[in-house]
Amino acid sequence: MLSGMELKLKRIMKGIKASEIAKLLGVSNAFVTYMEQGERKIPNDKYIQWVNYLEVK
Repeated sequence: MLSGMELKLKRIMKGIKASEIAKLLGVSNAFVTYMEQGERKIPNDKYIQWVNYLEVK
């Protein structure tokens, strides 16, 4: 399982904004930031959506 920071780095490398991930997951931009910084646990369902989205883009 990738860490929040690893997801953030992949997102940035693909040119995807945090707001795009937030919209995809149905959460706030702040919550995406918290998950990326490791301040909040990434729920399994959100993690799967996030990883799949990054792989497709």
